[in-house]
Amino acid sequence: MPVGDLLQACLAELDASDGMRELWNAAKARDTALLGTLGVPSAMIVAMLDDALTDRRRHIQLFEVLIGQARLDVRRRGRLGQRFLKNAATDIEAMIIGGVLDHDTADDLTLAYARARVRPPEGLVALIVPQVTALADSGRYTGQLDAEVDRLRRLFKGDIYTVHMALDDRFHILPSEARAAVVRSIAAREEDYCGRLALYWLLDASAEVRLAAASSLHERLKRGIVDAAFEALMPTVATWIPGDEARRILDAAARDLRQRGPFAPLQRPARRPSRVLALLPEDDSGQGFVAVLESGDDLTLAVFINEVGRGVEDAFLLEGEKARAFVSEREVDDNTLHLSWEAFEPVLAFAIAEGLAAGRPPPSGLIDVALACDLGELCPGPMAAREWLTLVNAASDLSGLPARDREHLVERSGSWPEDHALVETWAEGTSLIEHALNDVSGPPGEAAPTFWARLEERREHWAVRMLLSAHLLKGAGHEDWRSFAATASALLEGRALGTIPIMRHVFHATLDAWRAEEEHLRPHDRPASC
Repeated sequence: MPVGDLLQACLAELDASDGMRELWNAAKARDTALLGTLGVPSAMIVAMLDDALTDRRRHIQLFEVLIGQARLDVRRRGRLGQRFLKNAATDIEAMIIGGVLDHDTADDLTLAYARARVRPPEGLVALIVPQVTALADSGRYTGQLDAEVDRLRRLFKGDIYTVHMALDDRFHILPSEARAAVVRSIAAREEDYCGRLALYWLLDASAEVRLAAASSLHERLKRGIVDAAFEALMPTVATWIPGDEARRILDAAARDLRQRGPFAPLQRPARRPSRVLALLPEDDSGQGFVAVLESGDDLTLAVFINEVGRGVEDAFLLEGEKARAFVSEREVDDNTLHLSWEAFEPVLAFAIAEGLAAGRPPPSGLIDVALACDLGELCPGPMAAREWLTLVNAASDLSGLPARDREHLVERSGSWPEDHALVETWAEGTSLIEHALNDVSGPPGEAAPTFWARLEERREHWAVRMLLSAHLLKGAGHEDWRSFAATASALLEGRALGTIPIMRHVFHATLDAWRAEEEHLRPHDRPASC
């Protein structure tokens, strides 16, 4: 299908989508075609430049969604995401050089990248932020930052986390040293909420921004303008960030506080967790948890999304009508597990540790989730596969089973995709197939053994995913936990991957995804078919 027809068909279908979440889900059904078809980024940007375009906003939203989906594809070891991002950057740079990219479109593209948490092309950054060098050199913001912060606070009616996210959207494109200058400038203000903004920035992905936030908070502490939440949370949040200079400053601040007396305890939240809703790990969208917090007729949801292998992907609170709609939708979903509170905390501690192992602190929203869920002392809990085995008590539970019963539990893994819909999404990134093809000197048919060999390197990853699932199923009282635990145990014991039904599913699902992508790649990009 020609690129223009593909985009129009997609946009017509997406017109029924209400909001970015629905748009994301609708676009996801076409992501292979949209990410894999050459010319999609340039066609979208050219359309944005058309003054007569009536659905320009929809093009911008779709571009943001596709940038975000490309980022996820890169994370899950796919091959289309990197190509899409590269092609988009090349097209944008060419339009900048050609002088055809106007300021409004450049601004819209920059915000789309920022919201998708992807670094924009350098030419776009230089075009949209001419004051970056002055900002970095002066150490303070050269624009009307105070007025903007005050405007956002009024706009979002004192919701400081949303103010933080809006500021991040605006300044995400800046180099780290310039963003650090913005943080220092905001944190130097006297208001309590500016200290809360700095607390959120302690969990920034940039070490320079984290250092600026830690230094600013330590300075606020010396001046006596730090709110009680920071004092109470500081020892815990210090464990959520990598052991760098920012951690050292927080440790020094903690020593200063101890000299003044004991830490002030956190206030108990008004709403207490009544139940936890959870999903099994999914292929690319992360694993969702919802703690339902209730007090009378009030309802708050603490949402936490874990991405196996990368840690906490998102964390935030929902209230009011949005919370009621969200929990109603989740409770009627057949994939939802009703989890005990005791089963929830170890997963969150594990996710924080897993993110730190990858060099990533958790997202800033985890601060609000921890406060709302009375988890002010939640520290990372590193766990390898064998530690998960111990946690689910699988070793003792399975060791007494006859060999035929354990074999039956492993064979049962072939039914997981039918009985647990999210398991059907389990697959490897398609780059593994491409690498296997590149390793083969003979006919393409010889790539299968090479793929299995590369999959061997992922044995621990898949064992952890299965044991995490076993832990959740056990916490929800689901008998299938034993099958997940027994299959993970077989993986750890070195059983041949091709003899494990769920791993055969992973192989074939990955191969099917690779073949689907091939249909949208240029012929001269296309390796010989398997």
